[in-house]
Amino acid sequence: GYETTKWAEKYSTLNTRHSTLVKVQHHYAHALAVMAEHGLRDEKVLAFCWDGTGYGDDGTIWGSEVLHADASEYRRVASLRPFRLLGGEKAVREPRRVALELLFECFTLDEVLALENPTVDAFKPAEIRLLHQAWEKGINAPVTTSMGRLFDAVASLCGICQHLGFEGESGMRIEALARDADVKPYPLPLEEGCLEWRHMIREIAHMSDAEAVASRFMATLVETVFAVASRMPDMPLPFAGGVFQNRTLVERIVARCETEGRTFYLPEKLSPNDGAVALGQLWYALGQE
Repeated sequence: GYETTKWAEKYSTLNTRHSTLVKVQHHYAHALAVMAEHGLRDEKVLAFCWDGTGYGDDGTIWGSEVLHADASEYRRVASLRPFRLLGGEKAVREPRRVALELLFECFTLDEVLALENPTVDAFKPAEIRLLHQAWEKGINAPVTTSMGRLFDAVASLCGICQHLGFEGESGMRIEALARDADVKPYPLPLEEGCLEWRHMIREIAHMSDAEAVASRFMATLVETVFAVASRMPDMPLPFAGGVFQNRTLVERIVARCETEGRTFYLPEKLSPNDGAVALGQLWYALGQE
């Protein structure tokens, strides 16, 4: 639905002799951008592409993708267990909506209403009941696997923020609070290709220490990277997407890669976020010649 996509489709039909329309999935383009920057043409990689929003091959909103890829094709091997965005676009601006949906997935309505938690406190009981009805019916509640939205949910559940003043605010606040690296991670097991977050959310829902939640959540993400990567121990690991603007997360991943002797690639000349997607698209198109 992007205007750029509409333009490209129209242009290619008007100039069939001089142009070919090539479409590249968003997160694959993220991975390709890092591969292009480091000149990876023939190598296969296990790319971690974590961001807020990207259109997926299945018509849902992706954002926590682990891709087994090379410069010509990819296979999705892991992502978060899908969840819904209550209110659609409103959920992108209101972490409380994302967190409430995750609570609905983990508890009954009565249990949610009885929780002593900042997310629940951010709504009136009548609002929670109404949103629960919308959740049950799937009304204005698109499906996502977004890691950025999981950051939003965790920020809401521990009382860091309920409304966003700017994009990425929840991630920045969690980063600022995650001081302790030597903490027990939450469970986030990989089950049939999905990172199962419900165990973690049930635990966070009963925690009141925001610094402890932030620290454990960050530790969880690092552990998750290497738990997934251990299944393909010989694969180089590119990291791309807006989530990897998080300095604390990246520094800990780099340290772990160096300790374990894993080859890894980070964006260096270009941003990890959408500013580099065009390069990834070009890298793919060049490989089709």
